Amino acid sequence: MEGIIIGLLIVAYTIFVIRRQVKNIKAGNYCGSCSSCGSAKTCGQLNKMKESK
Repeated sequence: MEGIIIGLLIVAYTIFVIRRQVKNIKAGNYCGSCSSCGSAKTCGQLNKMKESK
């Protein structure tokens, strides 16, 4: 019984993450965080965020 509950929680979280990523892509946000991105220095999205502050 516990295995089924844990499996359902994992599936629900996976669906949540996928839906959030699709929503972000539609809004123009292609990644989750610029702080750990290797190309953050040349990313146009990061530069726009800095200019708006």
